[in-house]
Amino acid sequence: MYLVYTFETNEDPSELTKALWRVKIGHQVVTKTSGDELWVTDPKYVQATLELVTIWKQDALALTQVTVNRPTNSRQSIKTLVIETPVSCLFLLCTLAVCFLTQLGDNSEAVKWFLISPIFSQSGQLFSLPLLRVLESGEVWRLITPTFLHFSILHLVFNGLWVWDIGRKLERLIGSVTWLIGALVISIGANVLQYLLSNTVYFGGLSGLVYGLIGVAWLLPYILKNTPQIVSKRLFVFFMVWLGIGFTPLTESVGLGAIANTAHIVGLLLGLVLGFLYGVISKRLSNV
Repeated sequence: MYLVYTFETNEDPSELTKALWRVKIGHQVVTKTSGDELWVTDPKYVQATLELVTIWKQDALALTQVTVNRPTNSRQSIKTLVIETPVSCLFLLCTLAVCFLTQLGDNSEAVKWFLISPIFSQSGQLFSLPLLRVLESGEVWRLITPTFLHFSILHLVFNGLWVWDIGRKLERLIGSVTWLIGALVISIGANVLQYLLSNTVYFGGLSGLVYGLIGVAWLLPYILKNTPQIVSKRLFVFFMVWLGIGFTPLTESVGLGAIANTAHIVGLLLGLVLGFLYGVISKRLSNV
């Protein structure tokens, strides 16, 4: 999200926002005591939005005749997208690659390489290694790879869309390096505790990370007042309700499979902790 304009206390943004939606420029007006703020979701439209603001300040009625030239070069758009949010794109690309290799869980031999612990058969039973043994064997990648495992199209699409939406917005807001560190902490923490508490290796998905992103994005505006609200109160409530539904059989009946509830809870808690730390550190640095 990119801050474009701060309204005067006597300015009504309603006509401007109507014009922005008409020309399909994603934006959000954040209410502040010092003056409402206009944020846009895509940096490509910052200049166009500024031009609309100028027209609006001169004559709001003139906005009905305004058009905006939209980018038509798809290659340039994809390149810009990757440059702006490389970590979000990388996580989604890894997820798609793993889903292709494992055939959404149907290729059991391929799945074994992405489980948090290798499995082996002994006396007709399946066993996995303790986490410490996994680390000692050098297969450290297993701490993160369950994040990329998905076992149905619905599971993949549901998680992927949230990373695409919230993940990219958050990455633009806090920066790619910070996003990467947070994503690794959340994903690894959720995977490890899911394994330790559930005593099974057969779990996976981006949902632990998604809940972490929800936690960070929801909390930040309460700590840093100039932060746009990426996650609305309604969306946060939806995810809390969905968290509760995860403890019922409903998710299996709609094709999402059994839910890794521990990963969801741990992801959310880690997201809240990281969001709090980021907010506090940012406030202190801004006061130095």
